Amino acid sequence: MDENIEKRLHFALSIIFFVLINLIFREIFKLIIEKIGFSDLTRILMTYIAAIIATVSAAIIVFYIINKTFLNSGEEGSSQEKQSLTIKEKTDPSLNLLFQGFTFKNFGSQLKTALILICIIYIPLDAFSIIIPLLFKLNVLEYQADTFTSSLLGEYFLFDINLMIITTIIIHFTVALREEFMYRGFYIYAGENKLSKSTNFIYSAFLFGLAHFAYIIPALINGTSIFYPTWWFLNATVIGITSAYYYITKKQLWPLIIAHWTNNVISAIIIRQNMDGASFWQDSFLKIYVPIMFLGIVLFIVYRKSLIIHIKLIYNFFRDYFIETKEIYYFGIDLLIIIIIGVFSVI
Repeated sequence: MDENIEKRLHFALSIIFFVLINLIFREIFKLIIEKIGFSDLTRILMTYIAAIIATVSAAIIVFYIINKTFLNSGEEGSSQEKQSLTIKEKTDPSLNLLFQGFTFKNFGSQLKTALILICIIYIPLDAFSIIIPLLFKLNVLEYQADTFTSSLLGEYFLFDINLMIITTIIIHFTVALREEFMYRGFYIYAGENKLSKSTNFIYSAFLFGLAHFAYIIPALINGTSIFYPTWWFLNATVIGITSAYYYITKKQLWPLIIAHWTNNVISAIIIRQNMDGASFWQDSFLKIYVPIMFLGIVLFIVYRKSLIIHIKLIYNFFRDYFIETKEIYYFGIDLLIIIIIGVFSVI
């Protein structure tokens, strides 16, 4: 078998094993939580916390599978230095490799990066993802509210506003922690010794976007326009591209977790304001989005040279992918693998 295809398949198997083990753990935790009979609030919180435990547990199991079994055989064509590292990992795998992103080294600089991500990327993207559809009389906030409140896990949107904000802060920290560890920390680790950096970047970025496209299922069931989940997919993919680039180059998760967390909390508060009948333009856009985006403009001016370099490097990842992926059928294989993993993730 072609070595590049073999490595892609090894990566895909690693992620599919992870998804299936993660699903098993989550179902077990779900049964336990339901059997105990918690109150709605406690049940919601415990379910989100259980999701983190399930994700981390599945990642650890697959980490050892990667280091102990045939899933690591795709590294045969690597350099002598990588082969030595592989042998060491197989005999004595260290979980530090899996959790390396949770470093507190230069934490002040990490906080600055989180602020830049929030003000220049996350919040402006979130704002325009609402504003642009509104110009065509499409209410993204209403769609998001209906989607979230359609299940028990989203009922915290209906709590008293103060309890809702506190619950939102707790819940979305767990969401950001789990998703950044999974799509950046684990997925990129799984592909690190099998795929080139550019291919690993593509998988991480688009798998994150596709995970948000899963909302098309309730849209099709309920007869809702597929515009909304498609729009959600496009926005999530932009975040996935930025986050995959940052993690591959810096190996730091905290800036991504903090930015993701902050954005989700602000977005949830704005959704709740819309549910309560508040004016988007006066209460959300002018009072929340505009001050943050103004700070983003200031930060962009201050750090424009560095940011322009990063934009060029992101472009280089795409360029390198198309240069390295010389055979057209590799594109088809990559697309197929991304779709298959996405489907497994939704099941």
